[in-house]
Amino acid sequence: MSQEPSPTVEEYLTPQEAAERKGVNLQTIYKAIERGLLSSTKVLGRVSLRIADVDAYEPGNYRGERPSPNLETILWQAADKLRGSMDASEYKHVALGLIFLRHTSEAFERRHQRLLAESSDPDSP
Repeated sequence: MSQEPSPTVEEYLTPQEAAERKGVNLQTIYKAIERGLLSSTKVLGRVSLRIADVDAYEPGNYRGERPSPNLETILWQAADKLRGSMDASEYKHVALGLIFLRHTSEAFERRHQRLLAESSDPDSP
């Protein structure tokens, strides 16, 4: 029966070495370990990470990062939070306010784009 050779220290990195290798701070590596995105083991009594796992790890994904939300998304998330603690008859005022904000935001964006177009046109006064 053949047995796999035991891991050598050269196949592993300390969390500090992993952080330096990936260009992130040490806390990012520890958070990735906590969330199960990096598996750790003890080699010679020290927390160690396999080099192959560190190389495959993509920093930033530990938070499930998404693109920054736009104004509409932020407003609707706020509305959802408020709706939970508010009576429906009172909530209509919040909803109408959000609709108004969205309308003014879109009107502003249209006007902004028109002004940019006019300012780049050499024939406009």
